Amino acid sequence: MAQGLAHKRPLTDHAAAPLTLLERGTKPFLWLSLAGALCAATWGVSITFPTLRFIVPAVFLLAWAAARSRPVLVRQSLLGAFYLVPALFMFSVVFVPAGCWVVWMAPLCGAILATTPPRRWALPVVLKLPLACWSLTVAITWPIIVLREADFLWSRVDANGVWWTAIVAATIILGVLWFDALFAEFSETDSPAASFERTVALPMAAGWALSSVVAIYQLFGDVTFLNRGLWGYMQRARGTFNDANPFGVLSAIWGPIVFAIAIDRWRGWRRVLGMGALPLSWLAVWASGSRSSLPICAVALAVIVIFYLRAPKSLLSLRAAAVGAVLLVVVGAGWMASTRSGVDSPVRRLVSSFAPRLSLEWVSETAARLQSRDGYGTISTTVIVESPLVGIGVGAFHGLVPMYAFRILHQTLVPDNAQNWFRHNLVELGIIGSVGWILWVALLLWALAFGQLKEPRSLTAQVLRGVLVGFGLISLVGMPGQDAAVVFTFWTIAFWFLRLIAPGEPKVFARAAGATAWWALVWAIVLGYAGATAYVGRTDMRPPFRQAAADIDYSYGFYPPEPGGTLRWARKNAVDVIRVPREQRWLQVTFFVQHLDLPKRPVDVKVWANHQLLAETRLTAIEPVTRYFKVPDGDKRVVLETWVSRSVRPRDFGVPDDRELGLLVDWKFVDAPPPGSVP
Repeated sequence: MAQGLAHKRPLTDHAAAPLTLLERGTKPFLWLSLAGALCAATWGVSITFPTLRFIVPAVFLLAWAAARSRPVLVRQSLLGAFYLVPALFMFSVVFVPAGCWVVWMAPLCGAILATTPPRRWALPVVLKLPLACWSLTVAITWPIIVLREADFLWSRVDANGVWWTAIVAATIILGVLWFDALFAEFSETDSPAASFERTVALPMAAGWALSSVVAIYQLFGDVTFLNRGLWGYMQRARGTFNDANPFGVLSAIWGPIVFAIAIDRWRGWRRVLGMGALPLSWLAVWASGSRSSLPICAVALAVIVIFYLRAPKSLLSLRAAAVGAVLLVVVGAGWMASTRSGVDSPVRRLVSSFAPRLSLEWVSETAARLQSRDGYGTISTTVIVESPLVGIGVGAFHGLVPMYAFRILHQTLVPDNAQNWFRHNLVELGIIGSVGWILWVALLLWALAFGQLKEPRSLTAQVLRGVLVGFGLISLVGMPGQDAAVVFTFWTIAFWFLRLIAPGEPKVFARAAGATAWWALVWAIVLGYAGATAYVGRTDMRPPFRQAAADIDYSYGFYPPEPGGTLRWARKNAVDVIRVPREQRWLQVTFFVQHLDLPKRPVDVKVWANHQLLAETRLTAIEPVTRYFKVPDGDKRVVLETWVSRSVRPRDFGVPDDRELGLLVDWKFVDAPPPGSVP
C-alpha cells in the first residue's frame, strides 16, 4: 500500500477514466469555498491594512495571467518569496496578523488555477478520498462557524474573528490543492526529481537561507532588527518570519535537506556551499530558541550519521571523519552563539522549563506537563470529552480558550492552540469531521514506515523521511502546523518523499477512488457533519449559551436601564445572560413598545428564555405584557432573548439620541408567579 502512494502519471481532463458527478463536484466546491475564505480574510485584515483589498485581487489576476505563459517562473518567484512575506509588513507594524498570508495565497491560487485541471484530482488514488473528505469538511463548515460566532447576525460579524477562521480554513484547503497540483505537475514518468528540486525545493530553500542570514544578524548584531515586539523582547531571533517557533522548525527541516541534496547531486563548490546549510540551520535553530526544533535536528542528524556509517568499508574512515567535522562545526557554532549573544537558546529554555534530573519522578512530572501544556492540553482534552463527535468548529479553539479556561480551570489564559496538532484538530472537528485527516495521517505513517525507496542509497530520501518523522513527533507536544509557512512546507516535502517511493497502483484502491458509492459516502459524511455543526451552533455552542454554562456575563442589544428605574430599551435583536439568585427561581419578564404609530402599524414581538418561547405576539397598544419562566434547578444563568419587527431612532425625529429603540423590557426574579398569570 505504501507504494500506492506514489502515483504513476498526472491525470488531466483528457486522461484516465471518466469522473462521476460526485467526484467532479469536489474540486469546484473547494475552489468556491477557498475564494470565499480568501475574500473574507482580505476583508477582515484590510481593517488594519486597507490597501490589501486592492493588492490581493491584483496579484491573483497577475499570477493567473503570467502562469498561463511562464508557469515555472511564476512558481519559482512565489516559492522564493514565500518565507519573506511577513517581512513586507514588519516595517509598518510590530505584530503581523496571520491573515496577511492572503497576499501570497491569492497569487498561488492564480498559478494553480492556470496550470492544473479545475475538476479532476491528480492525487494518488489512495489519498484522494481522505484528503477530499478533510478539505470538504473544512470548506463547508467555516462559514457556519463565522456566523455562529456572530450569533447568526450579520450586524455582529467581527472582522478579527472572520479573518482568523477564514485563513485557517484557506490554509487547509489550499494546502490540499497545492499537494494535488504538485502531483499534477511532476509526473512519475517524467523523472521529476531534478525538475522538482530546481523549480520548487531550491527556491523555497533559498528563501529560508535568506531568512536565516537575517536571523544570524539578529543573533550576533541587533536582535530587534525586523524583530520588534514580543520576540525581540524575549531575545529570540525570527528571521523574516512572524513567529520564532515556525522559523526554528523550518530551519531544522531545510538545513539537512539541502545538505542531503548537496551530497547526492552536487559537486565542487556547490557541494561545499550546500553542506554549509547544515551548520547554518543549527545556528538559526539556536537563534530562534525553538525547543520544538530540537527533535527534528536530532532525527535528521541521526539519519545522516547512520547513512555515513553504512558506507562501504573503503570509505568508512573518510566519511566518519566528514561527519565528525560537521559535528565539530555545529558544536562550535552553538558555543559561539551561546557565548557571544544574549539570545535565549532552545537548550537554555528546555533546561529552565523542565529542569532535567535522573529520576522516574521527573519523567512522570514531565509527561504530565507535556500533556497539560500550561492548561491548554487540559482544556482541549476536556472539550473533546464534552463534544466528541462534532467538535467546536474549525479555527474556533483559540477564541474560546479564555472562556473554557475560566469554566474548567478557574483561571485566565490567553488564546492559543491545543499544543498538539492531532488533539487540536480533534477538538475543533470532532471525530466525524476528523475522518479524512485521520486516514491521511495513517497512510502517511504507513508510507514512512514501509515505503520502499527507489534509490535506497539516496540521502535526500532518507533525510526527508527523518524530518517528516521528527515533525510528527513535535506535533505531539506542539503545533507548528498552525503556521501557513510550515503548512505549505509540510505538503511540499510530503509530496517530495512520496515521489521517491517506488511506484505502484493497487487496483483495489483505484476502483475505490472512482466508485460512486465511496464518493457518496464522502459527501454523506461532509453534509452530515455540516448539518450537525449548524445544529450544535444553534443550540449548545451558541455564544450566549456557552457563556451561560461558564457563568460569564454576555450581552448585546440591551441599553443601560432608564434613569430612576429598571426598564431598559432593547434593539431589534437583544440577548442578555442573567445571573439567577439561589432563592428565587422564577424569571418575570415585562415588555411593551412606545411607537406613536402603533395602532396603524402594529409591532411583532418574540421573547425567549433558554430557547423556550415565552411570547410571540403582535402589540397594537402601549400596554405592558408579562411572562414568567421557571429557571431549572442548578442553573446559575438564564439566557433572555428578545426580537421586535421594527425599531425607531430618535435622531430621525430631530432628537439628539443615536440609539436604536425597539422594545422596552424589564425583568426581575420572584418566588413564584401570581395566581392566574400566564407562565
